[in-house]
Amino acid sequence: MTDLLFQDVSLEDVQYLAGHAKTKTTQIYDRGRRRVTHNIVERISV
Repeated sequence: MTDLLFQDVSLEDVQYLAGHAKTKTTQIYDRGRRRVTHNIVERISV
C-alpha cells in the first residue's frame, strides 16, 4: 500500500484495492508517512 501511495495513487484508490470500508483503515497501514527521524529519537529520554 505504501508503495502505491508513493507513486501518487490516490488514497481512495488504494482503499478500494485493499478492500477497506474507510480511508482511516488504509491510513493505518501507510508506513511512508510515519518516518522516525533523528530528531524524534533525540527527544526520547531514558
